[in-house]
Order: sequence, then C-alpha cells, then structure tokens
Amino acid sequence: MCYRLFCLAVLFFAVSSAADGGVLTLPEIEGWRCGDIVSARLEAFGKDYGYFERRVYRTREGLSFEAVLTCGAGPKFFNQPPAGVSGRDGETSYEIISVNGYKTSLEYDPTLGLAVSMNAFDEKYTLTLECGPFETSGDLIGRAETLMAEMEKTACRTPTDRPGADCFLR
Repeated sequence: MCYRLFCLAVLFFAVSSAADGGVLTLPEIEGWRCGDIVSARLEAFGKDYGYFERRVYRTREGLSFEAVLTCGAGPKFFNQPPAGVSGRDGETSYEIISVNGYKTSLEYDPTLGLAVSMNAFDEKYTLTLECGPFETSGDLIGRAETLMAEMEKTACRTPTDRPGADCFLR
C-alpha cells in the first residue's frame, strides 16, 4: 500500500510539474562559447521578486557580451514610452524600438558601450545584453534575437527547478 501511495505521489508531482511548463533560462548557443550561468533570487524583506541569471557569451567571431535574464515582479519597463521614441540623457542616448514584436530599449553610452533590453513573454521576463562601445547596435540586436529564438524553442522543456509560479510559461 505504501509503495502505491508513493508511486501515486510521484506521478501527481510529475503531471503537475509538466502542467506548469518550464522556466525560461539563458540557453547554450551552438558555435558560441557560453560561460557558466550565475543566478540568484531577487528577495527583499521576506518577499520574493523573482530571479535573475547572468551569462557571458563569445560569438564565433570572438566578440564577447554579457546577457542577463530577469523574471518576476522586479523586471518591468516602468511606463516606458511606445516604440519610436528616442532621446538623450547627458552623454547617453536611447531609443525604444520593436524587435520581432518585443518591446526593446536600445541604449548607447560612449564610455560603457551598448545595451539592449527586450521585454518578453507577457512582460514576465526581461533580457538585457551589454557589450563594449566599439560594436554596432545591429550586431547586438541580432544576438538578442538569436537568444530569444532559442529560448522560445526550449522554454516549455526546461526543468522547473525554481519556485515561483510567476516565472513559469503557461
């Protein structure tokens, strides 16, 4: 009897986990050198605000960039203007664009370089890529598109190894 209950519990857990879908994670890209994923929960005062992952990639051409994926209550665009808006803030320039249907912020700072932030999957996730000041925005946007396409393919097959139902794709 105990064995049957155990098997039933395992089956229930497997079915309920599969129903939740997978957790989106920074993928391996064939042909790129992919660093280790560094991840952490975003918590404050006992409240869970989601998680973030960080990974450094190097393309086939040898260009490196950093990718950060955030999920949960923390990564929001906070009333960002619609696509087509651009401006300057001191030395930094920014533009809000749409890339493959994702609301995207493109920033350039002459000292720090380029940054692209894409708000994706019903605004539950934000993917941010950063690189040095000598690369083009087209190259960085292309890398962001590559990562998003790979994440879209694997999102529902990733193991649900993180708590927080707000981070699961449905």
